[in-house]
Amino acid sequence: MNYREAIRWIIERAGYEKGFVANPFAGDDIAALGLRRTAALLRGLGSPEMTYQIVHVAGTKGKGSVSATVETLVRAAGRKTGLYATPHLHTFRERIQVGGVPVSEKEFAALADALVSIDADVQADQPEIGQPTAFEVATAMALLAFQRAGVDVGVLEVGMGGRLDATNVVTPAVSVITSISFDHTAILGNTLEAIASEKGGIIKHGVPVVVGPQQPGALSTLERIAAERGAPLLRWERDWQAAGSSDSARLAGPWGDWRGVGLALSGPHQVENAGAALMGVWQLDPGLLADEQRAREALASVRWPGRFERVAEQPDMYVDGAHNADSIERLVETVQLR
Repeated sequence: MNYREAIRWIIERAGYEKGFVANPFAGDDIAALGLRRTAALLRGLGSPEMTYQIVHVAGTKGKGSVSATVETLVRAAGRKTGLYATPHLHTFRERIQVGGVPVSEKEFAALADALVSIDADVQADQPEIGQPTAFEVATAMALLAFQRAGVDVGVLEVGMGGRLDATNVVTPAVSVITSISFDHTAILGNTLEAIASEKGGIIKHGVPVVVGPQQPGALSTLERIAAERGAPLLRWERDWQAAGSSDSARLAGPWGDWRGVGLALSGPHQVENAGAALMGVWQLDPGLLADEQRAREALASVRWPGRFERVAEQPDMYVDGAHNADSIERLVETVQLR
């Protein structure tokens, strides 16, 4: 199939891409089928996700920024990277990037072709699990793309929640959970503890988890899950610090005490995101941060469109994707500091 046909094949499937207005999961049993479908697709593809290291990122706010920052830091250190993040702004291909560049239309179509035949096999063998959603198919395509490109590290951003998200079929080298607040409450729960339980579902047995700033209820929930699963938990302020402004941040942790760090992404919350990204990269491989100057330059070069992005001057005009009350408060704070 060509690129247009591939896009049509994907978006005609069920999922948020097709316009869910209510709970698409309709209960854990049906949601769990999504994990089964994604796992079945990956098995049919030969388990491509087992051929490289993975950093898995969840959270309500900042997970996209952290994912982009981790990818940039790792790539700057000379490793080949893959990034899977949603949503896209201009083209679906933005969701699947290799080396900081979206896959080509030709590559995208080839990935979809591979999934078409595997999907048919899965449907024939396990009709009871239903048809994969657009997000499940895209997740499998991304993991396959990373294998085909020979990446060293793949960075996966959770689509929604964590516990029952299609990306949660992987076993990462490190997990990162950014700040948790109220969002998708009809699906994830209407208390911070309930939402944190869903986000904390990405915590795997024995796999280190980096935790950004949290309200007490969310933090205690994540600490409980990590303890139950024997996962080392590295939390903000205790194990790593992030303070200051995006023009002059202090980022301290096992990599050192870096002061006066300039960040490409604006706002106090992006300082915290940068700290979480550094801690995640350190857990992946301390050698990736051995060159402080190189890491500083990477932090100053991160590009993540639509996050307080200046699109015009005189007068200044910014675009931002703040979509809940907490994010809007952060946006207002950032504007007031300009």
